[in-house]
Amino acid sequence: MPTIQQENGIRSVKGLPLRWGISAYRELHAEQAGTIGAMPEGYKRLSAMLDEVTACPLPLDSTEAQLTMLAEKCANECMNVALDAHDAQTLRVCVELIVRMYDMDVSTIKDDRQAVKRYTDPAWWRRNLRTVHGRAREHAAMRLGFVSSRKGKYCSDEAAKSRVGQRRRNKKVLQNTVLRNMETGQEFALDELADKSTANPKIRHDELMMRMDGVDEIAIENGHVGLFVTLTAPAAYHAVLESSNMPNPKYNGATPRETQLYLRDLWGRTRAQNDRDCIAPYGFRVAEPHHDGCTHWHMMVFMPADDIEIFKRNLRKFALQEGANDPGADKHRVKFEALDPAKGSAAAYMMKYTAKNIDAEGIKEDANGRDIITKEMRVNAWAGVWGIRQFQAFGQPPRDAVPRGPPRR
Repeated sequence: MPTIQQENGIRSVKGLPLRWGISAYRELHAEQAGTIGAMPEGYKRLSAMLDEVTACPLPLDSTEAQLTMLAEKCANECMNVALDAHDAQTLRVCVELIVRMYDMDVSTIKDDRQAVKRYTDPAWWRRNLRTVHGRAREHAAMRLGFVSSRKGKYCSDEAAKSRVGQRRRNKKVLQNTVLRNMETGQEFALDELADKSTANPKIRHDELMMRMDGVDEIAIENGHVGLFVTLTAPAAYHAVLESSNMPNPKYNGATPRETQLYLRDLWGRTRAQNDRDCIAPYGFRVAEPHHDGCTHWHMMVFMPADDIEIFKRNLRKFALQEGANDPGADKHRVKFEALDPAKGSAAAYMMKYTAKNIDAEGIKEDANGRDIITKEMRVNAWAGVWGIRQFQAFGQPPRDAVPRGPPRR
């Protein structure tokens, strides 16, 4: 059963950020109100979910300072183990038990000594604890209904503010780091150099649009036609119902990262079938969140006109392998729209999705000095928390490859 705490006359569920804890307590109280004797089923379900949410290895209300202290503690624990075990392989097995206690992935590096050095480094622990804590907290926010079009579109308010804080810290580090050319004596602050690269969101956006325009030109030269595709996961991957903003009773507990992996696997099987059918579509895909944080894809795809129906058949086949009987699955799971040159270039079709996913304006403040959280910043926070690659070219040579002519038929 969830633990109720009271501070300054305010009751909340222990282990949750205060705003969530207060809301959860009110829902529990409302479910129990007016009942005598046995607990209502709604109260039991909510209590069970709160128990699951608060049972994670890291308290969801942990602060940055607490995570830093925990990182030091964990690194010291691994160092103490190293004093007792001298064989590198045995030592690695022992310290990885500590790593797994915090739901963290162990290092894939093959060298045992190098792996142990990582585990005894507080900076390694700090980075990974931030990731684990951020994802656990955000998944809890999704399950508790704090990620939706009415409460926090794309990500929770806590995730958005945390991302802004992280970007400010990164900016400060770059400003205070100076690179010097030993031959010429020139010195540059690292943030100046970052602003001239694709780390600058505006440059990143412009380069992406230029690449899309280039692919569009190649398609026109070769007489290929384009499709705009929207690919969505089955209903069970959505935590909140869009129509009512109520929790989805069929939600399978998948995180946006797990949904991304599902879509990647679906697309991989589609491409394998395309190869067997001797067709080679090419283009771009954009991963972005639904209102509740669930991942979906938009794709700009080009190919010869004769291949269009084969491509549609293959993608629809794999998109409907799971949840094919969901209401509206045949209509909404995968959508195709022919790119009409009369309405503009292919890049114009994708422009609103690239603009939505790239925060080109940076962090701004209102008249009171508070950060203005835009929808672009919320999408950026969503991608950062879940480690999702937002843009991906496919069926094309690498960006720096020597041109070899049009994509193969």
